[in-house]
Amino acid sequence: LWVQQSDGALLTTSQVEGQFNSLNAFFSNNQIPFGNPYPDFTGGFSTDLRYKNWSVSALLSFAVGQNYIASGEVINSKYFASSMNLTPLRHMLGRWRSPGDVTSIGQLTTDPTIWTRTTQYVSDVDYLRLRDFTFTYSFDIPEGSPIKGLDLYTKLTNFLTWTNAQPWMYDPENHVRGGNTNLMDKWKQVPQAKTVNIGLNLKF
Repeated sequence: LWVQQSDGALLTTSQVEGQFNSLNAFFSNNQIPFGNPYPDFTGGFSTDLRYKNWSVSALLSFAVGQNYIASGEVINSKYFASSMNLTPLRHMLGRWRSPGDVTSIGQLTTDPTIWTRTTQYVSDVDYLRLRDFTFTYSFDIPEGSPIKGLDLYTKLTNFLTWTNAQPWMYDPENHVRGGNTNLMDKWKQVPQAKTVNIGLNLKF
């Protein structure tokens, strides 16, 4: 079923094709603005704690108020068993299957009309991310040693993220795409790397 924005009428695919000649023409006549590609505010905070030979530093960043529409996820879910060989997302198990089903998830299809952007795939992407966390132990250095300092550290980058994004949203931060018509869109961009580094810092 399709919703006509002018009067809220529910139309079947055959009715849409009869009135508008094609689904694409129907989409063009019924698109409405939705969502916000820019956060209402962003920020961050840091801390640096020291006790004897131990030190801990942390940097967190956050963004609140933006939305994201998942183009790549739409294809993964809607265009089942396509030539792209993509696996549908888990939430499609709750899809519409037969008349009487109540769900916000549309049916699977092999119809080539797969690029439709709907609010089904719009997600909030507020997040708080632990950007950097470094835990350091500084060794005591004997007097007269050519080494002035020796630190052993563990550094975590992008290790933890708290977000209200949908489960199919694999990175709430990396979502803005260039161009004024695709600001909420992302096309399979690489998410922020999560790394763990262990190292020594020598000072001479």
